[in-house]
Amino acid sequence: MKDILAFIKENFELFPGEKIQLHPYQEQVLGCTAQFRIINKARQVGISSIVAWEALAYSLLENNHTTLFVSVAERQASELLNYVKRVLFNLKLKQHIVLLEDAKTSIRFENGSRIISLPNSPNTVQGFRANRVYIDEYALFENDKRMLEAILPSISHGGSITLISRPYGMRGEFYRILKEAKEGKNQFIPFEISYKECKYPRYQEMIKRIKETMDEITFRESYNCEFIDETASFFPYELQLPCIDMELTHARPEMDLRFGIDFGRKQNSTVIIVVEAKEGVFLVRDIKEFIGVSYGVQLNYISRRIEDLKPNVVNVDEFGVGVRLFEELREKHGSIINPVQLTTQMKDRLITDVRILFEDKKIKIPKNERLMQQLHALQRKVQGGYIKWEPGKTEEFGKHDDYVWSLALAVSQKAVPQLKYFITGEESPETRGYMPDFKTTLIEEEE
Repeated sequence: MKDILAFIKENFELFPGEKIQLHPYQEQVLGCTAQFRIINKARQVGISSIVAWEALAYSLLENNHTTLFVSVAERQASELLNYVKRVLFNLKLKQHIVLLEDAKTSIRFENGSRIISLPNSPNTVQGFRANRVYIDEYALFENDKRMLEAILPSISHGGSITLISRPYGMRGEFYRILKEAKEGKNQFIPFEISYKECKYPRYQEMIKRIKETMDEITFRESYNCEFIDETASFFPYELQLPCIDMELTHARPEMDLRFGIDFGRKQNSTVIIVVEAKEGVFLVRDIKEFIGVSYGVQLNYISRRIEDLKPNVVNVDEFGVGVRLFEELREKHGSIINPVQLTTQMKDRLITDVRILFEDKKIKIPKNERLMQQLHALQRKVQGGYIKWEPGKTEEFGKHDDYVWSLALAVSQKAVPQLKYFITGEESPETRGYMPDFKTTLIEEEE
């Protein structure tokens, strides 16, 4: 059979007249013909692209060749197939390529070959007979072991399988298989591709900017291919993954909605999380982050969202600048605006409640990298007999936990200790400046 790497270089273009330029690590992966491969990769280094190119090349060069993509969710499955179609549209081959089927999850060629892209489900993939199988973002699969057991019979007649992911803690089948592969204890050929391998100047410049805002642990996992010990995290990925819902839709006014707002100070972000409370489960519907945006713009956005979505509760972090912003929101929207002082004791209670929701699987979150990473990086420290919650990040990468506290405000259900608030224009000396009967209630909120 013709060399796959040479075929791709000769015939594939991303755009008409633009030849594909391969990095050395991409050529190494394409040149590996082993039956079992496992790729530990940094984000955005072009592995999804070469997987699509390789699948297409085999489909064109071999008759009746079946390729199966398995992704963590339907959207990712569609994106992989779109990579294939993009290159197919710009093929330089002289002969016309006839597609007998061109669907959202599959394409079929005149020579009998086909490429099928499916979301993560052991029941769905069982029974397929494939020549090549690619499992993308494998470390994110909640049912990773069952998936592998379901897929292996499909290649029992000589097919190949490639596992692809970035690290998500020292856990799961991806971590185990890669570790054993590096020790020579299984048949998988390991590849590790950190951000340093991608030499594009624009990519490296982007990495420099990312480093300035991302915590050290997250950066090491996302871009340096390192597996970080889960025991140091209060929200390990093992706890988060069963609660990820890839099909969450945006908030709508008819839902039972609650907002959680953590106002940023100095270098921090303002994060607004909208949550729906539904049959005892909290579904994160929307997440909005403001960085370097004036408080006036932020308040206008929040007011519009409150007017449009009509939430039942809006819990606002009242420390620092939050005092003034709470007063403005309260004046405009009334008693649904609840102030919360994020003291050390309050944080301890709120974050414990969030942990219980994850343990009981009574919360559903999107695959939002910043939310997941900030939860994972949060550390519980005891100093002088007191519990302190810290992002667990070095000064080099900054300290950011805005998503964590916005979520905690959004999903908390217990009443806040009674607080007293200033009322402008009050004349009575006994009551001036206070609302003695007002109690805030922390109810789950929005994203």
